[in-house]
Amino acid sequence: MHSSKFIGTLYMLDEILPILSTLSKTFQAGELAYSHIKGSINYAKHQLNLLLEQPKMDDFIRQLRFDLEDVDGRLSATTLQLAQGTEQLLLNLKAKYIKSLVTNIDARFAKCQDIFTAFRVFDPQAIPSKDSQEFKVYGEQEALLLGNHFATDDIDQFMAEWNRFKFDLVDFVGDMQASLRLLCHVDSQRQYPLLSQVAGICCSAPVTNAWPERGVSAVKRIKTRLRSLLKEDMLNALLQVSINGPTLSEADAIIQEATKAWLSDKRRYKLPKKITNSTSTENEGQSAEAHLLCTTGTQTLAEEGEGAHDLTSVTVTDSLDLGDYSSGAESQSDDESIV
Repeated sequence: MHSSKFIGTLYMLDEILPILSTLSKTFQAGELAYSHIKGSINYAKHQLNLLLEQPKMDDFIRQLRFDLEDVDGRLSATTLQLAQGTEQLLLNLKAKYIKSLVTNIDARFAKCQDIFTAFRVFDPQAIPSKDSQEFKVYGEQEALLLGNHFATDDIDQFMAEWNRFKFDLVDFVGDMQASLRLLCHVDSQRQYPLLSQVAGICCSAPVTNAWPERGVSAVKRIKTRLRSLLKEDMLNALLQVSINGPTLSEADAIIQEATKAWLSDKRRYKLPKKITNSTSTENEGQSAEAHLLCTTGTQTLAEEGEGAHDLTSVTVTDSLDLGDYSSGAESQSDDESIV
């Protein structure tokens, strides 16, 4: 870490990462605009390619040399030296890294950026008025692209639905997300069955991998080594609560309602906090200890000392007053009854 090569790499990343950050914000929730996706991708690639041209190619090297060697440099106290070989290595690393980034961006968005851009036809703020000439052909190219990609079985019906939906869209008041929700409504699904499917895809398209990463983190947090036997339905329910559920400060009313629903689903019995049983005999006035067997749901009374009576099994329901119990043994006298 304490080398000019490591510091030079940080200077190089300081030039590149802001460009990638700007591109990443295009896909963040609340800022996603399908009409700007293609332009943002091309702009990011253009900015990266500019870093490979002079004089920007050597800018970070000149700044690094000044900070290391000049008296007023920020890193002059480190006494590090920037060798000629290190400079060339950093320049080669920058060129290779930027070319790889551009290649990866093309591979990631080459096939889908046109599809994402075509979703802009659902934006009611971009559609021209009905009296203009542009309205007649508005969105036909984008709708045809979407139809060929998502509705290849009946492209003619898809285009007919689009030409009819334009007249609903031109009078719609709201943003693009509101128009998509309108298309996903049940009534719209009857009127525009193919177009509503494309609108649903547009609303749910995971343009970033942030949500899958949050899901993986939630699985690791919930399904630990000690809870590795969780069934799929329970794991799905816990993931739903963890990812999409409200915060604890907002969930009190939901927890109370869920608890009441669980208790009212079927009759549930509550065990008493303490169960005591005693017996007495004529020969010895010793008290017998009652043991509650949770695994079998029975209680066994044992008498210690001489003259112990036969063991008698008593179900837990006796202690809860849930019904009469008959052990099948001979009836006991009143002084031998179980309290």
